[in-house]
Amino acid sequence: ADSTLCFVIGDAAPYGVYLPVEKWLGQLALAVGFKSFSFEKLRDRNTKWKNRKHTVPLHEGRLWIEG
Repeated sequence: ADSTLCFVIGDAAPYGVYLPVEKWLGQLALAVGFKSFSFEKLRDRNTKWKNRKHTVPLHEGRLWIEG
């Protein structure tokens, strides 16, 4: 059956190590039988504070999974 899922997610960088969360979750969805995924960026994260612990650019958005 065709279905569409939407998750609001953000990537992460604990200790400055970038984790491409939307890519990993999308690939997991494909591995279990969904047909496609796409990411719609809504905003940048961690840009307001000068005293942040790392300088890795982060974002938040909608992960769309279809199948």
